[in-house]
This record gives sequence, structure tokens and C-alpha cells, in this order.
Amino acid sequence: MKQYKDFEPFSKDQAYWERNQLVSALSKVYPSWMEIHPLDDKEWNKEWRHVVFITIPSRSDCPSDYFDRYDVTQQLSWHLHDDDVAFFDHLEIRRGNSWDNHTTPQKYWRLSKLRTKKWYQFWK
Repeated sequence: MKQYKDFEPFSKDQAYWERNQLVSALSKVYPSWMEIHPLDDKEWNKEWRHVVFITIPSRSDCPSDYFDRYDVTQQLSWHLHDDDVAFFDHLEIRRGNSWDNHTTPQKYWRLSKLRTKKWYQFWK
């Protein structure tokens, strides 16, 4: 498994490695799984077919009276290069295609709406 020092400084590969450390951490906190990008999509690079899905509690697209509830969720997903799959070996691999058709801008907008819990709620 590659480490931070293995990359050229400020390279795209180093940026993906850093991103995947955060995605891996999120996948350990929120409900997550992995799927394989459909093999019949011949335009997709075969080394980038692993997809991580994370479901987060979100305040997006819900009426104000739902803001105190924690059952409003949104899906996030990231494709992974084969070299980085080992960071996600804690995830179940599911069959099928559960992608909800979100775009990259929608994904990061959803992430910006991530609901937080007060620390004391974790200590109960």
C-alpha cells in the first residue's frame, strides 16, 4: 500500500491519496459499502471501477420541521483507483448499482450540509 512519501509533491496522485484518507475515515463513521462500476461501461477506465458509497445525515432538501431529526440522509460516492482499494478493506462489497445519479457538484453540496451531533450525544 502506497504512503504519502511515495508520491511526487503536489501531484495528482498525491491529491487522490490524501482525498482517499478522508473518504476512508468517513466510511468508518457512516454507513458505507463498495460496489464495482458496471463492467459493460467500456468508456470507464478499468483501474477506477471500485466505488465507495457513504450515506450521511444531511440537512439538505428537507423542510425546516425535519431539522431536528437524524433520519434525513444523502448518498455520497467516490471512484477509487485499484491502488487505493486496500484503504477500504473494512467495507462490504455489494452487487448492483445503488448510485442515485448525483453529480460531483451535488455530492460536495450534500457533504457541505452534513449534520453534526453535539459531542455529549456520543457519551450517553
